[in-house]
Amino acid sequence: MLNVTFVFDRITADGTRHRQVHAQIGDETGCIIVWGHNGKRMFVFRSEFSEQIELLTEGESLIVRNLQVRLHNDRLFVEVNRWGLIERSPEPFEFEPLASKDWSAIEWEYKDLE
Repeated sequence: MLNVTFVFDRITADGTRHRQVHAQIGDETGCIIVWGHNGKRMFVFRSEFSEQIELLTEGESLIVRNLQVRLHNDRLFVEVNRWGLIERSPEPFEFEPLASKDWSAIEWEYKDLE
């Protein structure tokens, strides 16, 4: 995990906690932003994502499974949907993430193939 940004963390009038997080994850091939929240907005996550948000700390070695790639505002990011999972690795990873190759920093666009 390279860095974590809590976009917002607030308690609503009915007492529920709503958090949105952007976390930059990576391996030796590059890095990308994981975007997620525990609310009921456009991207809905399992209730367990609230516990998974707690795992998103800088320097943590994580295993992520079944992430979904999205294009939002011409930027790539991945999200943990209802089938996805974030868990702590049993052992720390030996590699340093390649932060210079950030797939979320590239502006992408759809092209017609015709």
